Amino acid sequence: MDCSAPITPRPDPDSPETDNQATEGGQPRLYPMTPGHQAIWLDQCAHANSPLYNMGGGAFIEGPLDLALLWQALDIVVHESDALRMVPQGGENFLLLDKITPDTEVIDLSNEPNPEEATLALWDKYSARPFDLTRPVPPWKIILTRLSEELHGIQALYHHLLIDGFGSTQIMHRWSEIYTALANHHPIPDSDAPGYYDYLEDNQTYCDSPQFEKDKAFWQKHLPDLPESILQPRQNAFFRKDDQQQKSAVNSQKRVNAEKILNPSVIRQRTISRELYDRIEEGVSSSAPVFLAALALYYSRV
Repeated sequence: MDCSAPITPRPDPDSPETDNQATEGGQPRLYPMTPGHQAIWLDQCAHANSPLYNMGGGAFIEGPLDLALLWQALDIVVHESDALRMVPQGGENFLLLDKITPDTEVIDLSNEPNPEEATLALWDKYSARPFDLTRPVPPWKIILTRLSEELHGIQALYHHLLIDGFGSTQIMHRWSEIYTALANHHPIPDSDAPGYYDYLEDNQTYCDSPQFEKDKAFWQKHLPDLPESILQPRQNAFFRKDDQQQKSAVNSQKRVNAEKILNPSVIRQRTISRELYDRIEEGVSSSAPVFLAALALYYSRV
């Protein structure tokens, strides 16, 4: 990914990658990125060939699968979810597209000695591929594997600029809900999910408000200097260099190739009992904050 490359604010209508319409009254529909988005963009630029911001997951689908209905359901999800139609524009804006052709790939692994293991290996392979944020398409992809007539694997990958872990789960639930309705000839349930562009507009309204200036002044007063990092990197070779080595590298204008130093992204699976999971779910609207808290506690102790 070349972050210095110019970004065209409108996808090429003749490109085979897209059949998008991205205008409103003849003008591109651009929405400013939030400060959080810009931080992700800059960090991705610093590690351009790293998949550190890849999100998503995979699942196995048991039973016969109607591929035509599956892709029809995905098209409906994309139409409903403006986050899946957002194209990053040089770290400053998102371009909202009216219509896209989802990036999907179907791979037949039914002749593999162990199709399930082959699927898991394929998920690791695709998870390790960084998205090219200079392409004029939303950075997400679906990989469907055929293990047999009665078993398929599906992997959904997104760049974190578009979605987080909770959001990717919601997308998969909605996709399943729409597919089930279509397969049973039932009406598609209404979606009450808020629009992503509403969130972007609300953030911009806040950034332009007196309250933002008041909050900014408060934090500048109470945190005039950045506090010491709670989590210190331990495995990254670059950060293990002493100060003198770093100064020497800077003075000689040597460029550190961060992509070769960062630890590779891998998928780690940890299983908990159903009994424990049910206890976590009791009395909470979502289990996600509980797991995030457990992860934060772990990193604060190691």
